Amino acid sequence: MKRPSAAIAIILLAALCLAQQKLNTMTDSTKSFILRFRDFSLTNPSGPVSHIDLANPGGLVYAASKKQGIELYAPHLSIDAISTNAKEANAIRHAAASGGVRVIRTAPTGRSEMTGSSGTYTVASAAKLVLNGPVKLTDESAGSPSFSATGSLLTANFENSASSTPLKSAVLSGPVNVTIRQAASPGKPGSDVKLSAARLILDHNASPPTMVLSGGVRVHGIGAAGSTNMSFQEMVLTLNDRDEVVKISGNGAVR
Repeated sequence: MKRPSAAIAIILLAALCLAQQKLNTMTDSTKSFILRFRDFSLTNPSGPVSHIDLANPGGLVYAASKKQGIELYAPHLSIDAISTNAKEANAIRHAAASGGVRVIRTAPTGRSEMTGSSGTYTVASAAKLVLNGPVKLTDESAGSPSFSATGSLLTANFENSASSTPLKSAVLSGPVNVTIRQAASPGKPGSDVKLSAARLILDHNASPPTMVLSGGVRVHGIGAAGSTNMSFQEMVLTLNDRDEVVKISGNGAVR
């Protein structure tokens, strides 16, 4: 059994502590902006941007914005919070996390979960997450996992709204390992495709959505066939709206 990375192990242990500890809670009036912490400092509370430092030595702090569809867990969070109603801080403009980070992005169409050792979350017209490794990205559609990928650096882009697609696009630097679901076909159940590469680019803005792997791409298995002798310079996976593979194209065989 493969052991979890140190960052993920810290997150799992701290998540247990979070459940067991009694933490302070701060919310806005609609309870859509939530902070949970042991220690905190607040700067410029009545200004257009409030700076909040949250800490929980030996455990996790928690920050969530339901309007933005984002949840952040880490031992330490440094947040710039803004007001969207001219009354109170109720949204995240920028967040920096360290010590083992877990980020969850939810929307009606699915859920994305990302973990890493440290990272930043920045909101402008859209939202951008940068996580340093080791990192893991898991995407779910309709309540079931569609793919998971690990690497060393993740950049993910989202709409700044809980009502939109969870994940617009992502770039994962390697070494990258991917397990993605292959769509079922008549008389043939769905199966897993396992690949490795130097780089992964996921684009949900494309029509249809695509996942492009490059740099010494190796196919380690396609369902029961267990193919292990294929390698390419680049591989393009065409996806359906559930992030399942419906077409695989390999370019430039590598000896």
